Amino acid sequence: MKLRIEIIIIVINLIIIVQLSDGKRCRDLLVGQYKCKDPEIDSKLQTEKGCRKNHTVLVPCFPVQGVNCDSKDFSGDEIGFYRELPCRYVTGKSFETALYLSIFLGCFGIDRFYLGYPAIGKTFFCTKLLMHICDGIFDFKESSIETPCFAKYYM
Repeated sequence: MKLRIEIIIIVINLIIIVQLSDGKRCRDLLVGQYKCKDPEIDSKLQTEKGCRKNHTVLVPCFPVQGVNCDSKDFSGDEIGFYRELPCRYVTGKSFETALYLSIFLGCFGIDRFYLGYPAIGKTFFCTKLLMHICDGIFDFKESSIETPCFAKYYM
């Protein structure tokens, strides 16, 4: 009877060990049990290639030799999973184009539309439009309703 209980306990422990080793996910490996590649850098934009809008880039990670995860033994050369690393997301817009738009049409907010900030662009445009309307009203009032103080010199 005592021998049966010990055998049952041993079998249960073996089942638990097998389930834990087979059920281990590669994403849950500890540091040192895998190696990840460095993200590739785009020489033109000086940022990581493949950077997504959520400011992350996926890099391949390789479990070291002898690690068992996702029910597979790895040799160290196979991709086991992809890890998300933070990166600087850029839109790839031309710096020169943005600069010229900013210099010549920046007061209207056109450069902000180009760079992907439509709310700021609309604010610049509406502010400039409101300033022109107010200036027009002021000029109309000055020239038609009141006689400017310097008008006597031109008459």
